[in-house]
Amino acid sequence: KQQEEGAAGVLSEAAEAVNEAAGSSVNELKEQTERLLGKAGDILPGKEGTNTRDKSSSERAQAFIESLKDQSDDSPVKQGFRCFVKYVMKPLIVVFMIYVWIGKQLYKVYKILPMNAIEMIFGVGLCFFGGTYFAALAAAEAAHAFGGQEMYGHLAVVW
Repeated sequence: KQQEEGAAGVLSEAAEAVNEAAGSSVNELKEQTERLLGKAGDILPGKEGTNTRDKSSSERAQAFIESLKDQSDDSPVKQGFRCFVKYVMKPLIVVFMIYVWIGKQLYKVYKILPMNAIEMIFGVGLCFFGGTYFAALAAAEAAHAFGGQEMYGHLAVVW
């Protein structure tokens, strides 16, 4: 009850400060803000130094990690995180590793084959695109028409 009354008082003072702000200087506004924030800090006992703006991101992360250490092993947060890692992240990592392996194998084939064979394979692949066939074909032709040969050289430099 005391906190609610204190909060209402701070809010009413803040509203008065906004009304007075039209004719105030910047320094007066800073002083009013500091005074109101000080009163707001008095309302919440035991919360000194918990303002997230006072801490760097690494300090906030460390504080969060410390708060997790204080919880028991069967806390809902830890159970949810354990479930997320086990059933979502592990399969995603495995799928990602498979895609990386497939990409490496395809790159080896790409380096071995001549360019006309690569275009032929791309054309066969487009046959299975369905409705996006025309858009993919148009994108490939546009890239080829507007400097496709130069693009291969630039991509080789980047790779």
